[in-house]
Amino acid sequence: MNGRGVFLVFTILIAGSFAQFDRFRDFKNNVELRGRLPRGRGHASPCGQTRQVPVNLNSVSQEVMVAGRDLCVDLSRISPPGSKKVEAFDMNGGVNVIVTLEHTPIYTIAHIHSRNISRNAFDKKVMFQFMGEKGLLLSEAELHITVIWLSLDVDVDRDGVVDFDSPFKKSWKYGPDGHGAIVFANMDKDSLDPAKRFRDSDDDFVSNSNDILDLSEILVQTDGPSKIPEDYRLTLFMDDDSTPYARVFDGTGVKKLLNPVDKVAFIDYPGSFGVHEYLIEALSYPHRYFNGFLRLNLGLEKVTATPSLSTSWKTSL
Repeated sequence: MNGRGVFLVFTILIAGSFAQFDRFRDFKNNVELRGRLPRGRGHASPCGQTRQVPVNLNSVSQEVMVAGRDLCVDLSRISPPGSKKVEAFDMNGGVNVIVTLEHTPIYTIAHIHSRNISRNAFDKKVMFQFMGEKGLLLSEAELHITVIWLSLDVDVDRDGVVDFDSPFKKSWKYGPDGHGAIVFANMDKDSLDPAKRFRDSDDDFVSNSNDILDLSEILVQTDGPSKIPEDYRLTLFMDDDSTPYARVFDGTGVKKLLNPVDKVAFIDYPGSFGVHEYLIEALSYPHRYFNGFLRLNLGLEKVTATPSLSTSWKTSL
């Protein structure tokens, strides 16, 4: 085991294409109605960094979302001629889903938020109703949602135990009272093979039980239905600055997932109260071109028939 006590920093961050959700509250009335429904805008999306999902008039659309992360629906693009206002509500009649309408002179969008984890596929249902003069119903659109919970966890408080969804995985702090996981730079040689003359960081496998002691544990934890639709998958990947300096294995140390060449790994959704264990090693000490910080990302990706149209959303280490 590497005994020189030199470590790399491993932080968990919440980042990526998710919008902040702190503006949402549990409104007694989940609908805000004001303004009109403009039509015929250009191609720019008013949803910004929030994940946008399509819905169609007089049909049912289906999506999978991560609990606590927002969805955005651009209602201006589908509003029928003569629309004066839109109503949106949770079809289950409860507070499973919070829908907030945002109106401006040029668009109307719906923000959808939920922390209520699904136990069955597409059990959250939102209805959009478009009204004309005198409240006449012109058209409807339904969005059925599966809400899953994802968490990417490490030993944030450095006590030897992986922490459950720690709020401190977004930041790093030095010192004995600090937080942020630590990863060994695996620069020793644990192999008992006398012919092996390289350091453990120079090969792409775990030599033995001593070598495993140099790796840090990562957990991917999920909750939701036992399965998610086949066109969704989980991805594990590092950012470009981290990729050359880390390697990730499965929990046994046998299967290699990520390395400087293989930058993305597709992993199975483990289901309700599911857990996947992984191991990470650092391949270098900090130096002039590497500040010692590694960032690992967990993504939920929707795969389409046309790869260029596939979309993904991530929660990051």
